[in-house]
Formats: sequence, C-alpha cells, structure tokens
Amino acid sequence: MDFDPRIERTRQKLHQAITELMLAKSYDSISIRDVVAQAKVGYATFYRHYNDKEALLLDVLDELLGELKVLLRPSSGDLTAE
Repeated sequence: MDFDPRIERTRQKLHQAITELMLAKSYDSISIRDVVAQAKVGYATFYRHYNDKEALLLDVLDELLGELKVLLRPSSGDLTAE
C-alpha cells in the first residue's frame, strides 16, 4: 500500500486529539464526538480510520511503543571502553 500523506495527517490529528483529551479528563468520559471535535475532522472520517475509540487508543500506544523502542535501542558504539 502506498503512503498517503492525507491519511497520515488525519491519523496524527486523531492521535493528538485523544492524547490531549486524556490529559484533561478520563478516557471513559471521552466520546468519539469529543475526539473528532478536538481533531477538527468529520465523524465519518473517524470511522474510515478506526472501528472504535479503543482501536484509536491502541494505535496511539503502538506508535508510542515504537518510539520508545527506538530511544532504548543500544547504540552501535562500545559502552565498555572509556
């Protein structure tokens, strides 16, 4: 599948929206309407990318885990030599 920058932009907006909302209130109190309003995307657009709120959260967590793995990857240098 080819990379589509529009899809990536929309997903990043949704990721940022749910993250910001979770900083302000509990996950359980966040609705999909809250997420799309925060992301400034349409309600149907959300469902083109995710089946439900949990799928969005899992995608955000997967992205964060990937970033963490990169940060924790051992460097190619020898850490024992000083």
